[in-house]
Amino acid sequence: MANKFKVAIKYLYEGVLENLFFTSETCILCNEYSYEPYICNKCLAEISLCESNYYINKDDYNIACSSLAYYAYPIKDIILGLKFKNNPMYAKILVYIFDKYVKIDWELVDYITYVPMTKKDKVKRGYNQSELLAKHLSDAHNITMIDALMKFKSTEEQVGLNRNERFNNIKGVFKLSLDKNFIKDKRIVIVDDVITTGATSFYCSKELLNNGAKSVEICTIAKSGNKSTITI
Repeated sequence: MANKFKVAIKYLYEGVLENLFFTSETCILCNEYSYEPYICNKCLAEISLCESNYYINKDDYNIACSSLAYYAYPIKDIILGLKFKNNPMYAKILVYIFDKYVKIDWELVDYITYVPMTKKDKVKRGYNQSELLAKHLSDAHNITMIDALMKFKSTEEQVGLNRNERFNNIKGVFKLSLDKNFIKDKRIVIVDDVITTGATSFYCSKELLNNGAKSVEICTIAKSGNKSTITI
């Protein structure tokens, strides 16, 4: 009972903060007056947009990916605020910007899901940033969000690892968390904050496809590098 009360207070507190935060007419980055919600036109113009979709190629898989921007200022700063500075409200801002520039045929999507964290890591951070991003996309496009995957083992932080180390670090840690009949022949979008080598996105996609999903597409806020194809 006490835990449920704490959770309720937490979400009430975050809701109040969100309402206060999003009524501000100043840019979250430069603090100047903004005609745009959340971020001014000057800061928007500094975003290095990804101009086209790209693919993850491995074995017989060819997985389509869409990203808003390259991992640089100002998107990088907002993502870091979301992940490491306890600013969960930044997820709404990132999704707002994502939808402003990235066009997805959402009518063809059955479910939205996200890259999971272990329970231990989620408790430590307080939330899963990818889950928050997926929730806002789900709300914006009226598409059901599902908890399709679980991460059953903590892994070393991917930052600082090379391609092979990232690949080996994440291999085999994602499993389907629901009845596979639920996703059979369904078209699913997996949401994450940043894609680098594509190892995490690949293994999440592979798990869904191997359990009957019709198609999987990756949507991320940022992308490291500028290659049109990621081979792992």
